[in-house]
Amino acid sequence: MGSFSILDLAQATLVVVGAALFIRRRSLRYLSALQQDEYAPDRFWAWYAKRAAYDKRGTFWSIIIFAAGAAAFGQGDVLSTLLAIAAFMGYLVLALLEPDPRTSGKIKLVLTKRAKQILLTHFSILVIIFVAVACASLYIPEGFAVYYTALFLIFVIQFIPVSLTLSVKALQPLEEYVQQRYFKQASATVRQSGAYVIGITGSYGKTSTKNALGEILQITRGATFWPRKGINTLMGNTREIRSSLSKHHQYAVIEMAAYRRGSIAKLCELAPPKAGIITAIGIMHLERFGSAEEIYRAKTELARAIPEDGILVCNGDDPGARRAAEEFPKKTTIIYGFDSERGHLDCRMFDIASTIKGSTFKIQWRGREFSGSTGLLGKPALSNLMAVFGMACALGSDPNYVLAAFRNLKPVDNRLSIEKAGEVVRLKDAYNSNPSGFEAALDILRELPASNRLLITPGMIELGDRQYEENSRLARISATICDKVIFVGSTNRAAFESGLREGGFDMNNAVFVSNRDTGLEKLREMESPGDVTLIENDLGDWYEDRSKF
Repeated sequence: MGSFSILDLAQATLVVVGAALFIRRRSLRYLSALQQDEYAPDRFWAWYAKRAAYDKRGTFWSIIIFAAGAAAFGQGDVLSTLLAIAAFMGYLVLALLEPDPRTSGKIKLVLTKRAKQILLTHFSILVIIFVAVACASLYIPEGFAVYYTALFLIFVIQFIPVSLTLSVKALQPLEEYVQQRYFKQASATVRQSGAYVIGITGSYGKTSTKNALGEILQITRGATFWPRKGINTLMGNTREIRSSLSKHHQYAVIEMAAYRRGSIAKLCELAPPKAGIITAIGIMHLERFGSAEEIYRAKTELARAIPEDGILVCNGDDPGARRAAEEFPKKTTIIYGFDSERGHLDCRMFDIASTIKGSTFKIQWRGREFSGSTGLLGKPALSNLMAVFGMACALGSDPNYVLAAFRNLKPVDNRLSIEKAGEVVRLKDAYNSNPSGFEAALDILRELPASNRLLITPGMIELGDRQYEENSRLARISATICDKVIFVGSTNRAAFESGLREGGFDMNNAVFVSNRDTGLEKLREMESPGDVTLIENDLGDWYEDRSKF
């Protein structure tokens, strides 16, 4: 056995305590990335590899201490003690410089019960490793404490993401047990309520359509339940149903997201739909699904689940949604849209005019023509209103009553909403951009009177092998509309810059920044009275250059 002394133990402990402070904060950052990827280890590791998110700061400092410890070996206790103090202070500084994801960033880390369990398991794994190494240190010669500890910490710091994902997998059986128990309770609540369930899915427009339909049914039909905000997952809906759905609700509007095949089928098992809306089946999240056909199979699980005597409302302007209406027809199948040249439309909107105050339009419905207005802007929003109109009328609402209620609808936050900043108008379309929505937002930007038209965007993500092509295409369109462009981040920069050049844009009016905050500062400098600015999409922190490790 070696002669590891009390002084060695004290020095090693000091170094480990400093490193533990850094490891704790770094663990929270990796956990935040895991949480944003819905605790899916495969997606986390794809992000980790793509962003080269392995630790550099803590590892670099550990290498310095390791090298200094090797050089100081045999030079006396005072020098090794000073080195241990320096190591502690260095790790402490790194910990203080590390962003706290609970309070910083656009999407904050929420320490839910599950997140806390993952952290507890993760830290338990690290403690076991520390204890094992501490026992092994009894065989280390005297004076090697700092050198030996720094070498060990290089491994531990790099092991943090591995430990976190192992913790997720270790807790999965418990998580599945708890989820299944809550699922059964929520499913029983739906059955006992007797509410008429309407499912809503699509590659985009789900949340806006859900909120609008919930409000319209509440006004025109009766008590309606719908989860607020963008809740669309199995456990999100389960939680909302358990806490808020009751027997007095006559209708329940459930937003259904697909993260893989079977996602929507499970949601339909939770809340069996009697009717449904498919807003679009496009290429959003193509990277996640792998192919457009796989997206189609996943999204049409809602149409398959609706009984033959139910109601299916589909977007006729979208090829995938129209295909779903044709392949899975119900007793009442309603196809809506703007363009009748694509095929039959049961509900058609035309004569659309947009101003800063909103939109006016006309609707053809069952042989009659109606005029309406709304504070909402853009074809995607108006398309969603057609879906709501068709579903509400199919359920028995008076068309005029529905149109009157449209006047009071407010845009969902950051979905093409108007905001005035002094004498500047801002169009905020910062939520989860897609090609169709981006193009529609640019159309509105073109229509509104302005001294200058500005665009700030990081482009679009999760479009698979279409990502470069679509970002370049939208950049070419932007070049014909915008006077100034601020591009954020590096993820889509090459595609967007290429598209701007191809579109003939004056690159002297293009500014490229690393993150949103810098972009907004630049925007304030560039805006002048009478300008209109489109804020298109807002990527998570992990897609911006400032996510350094």
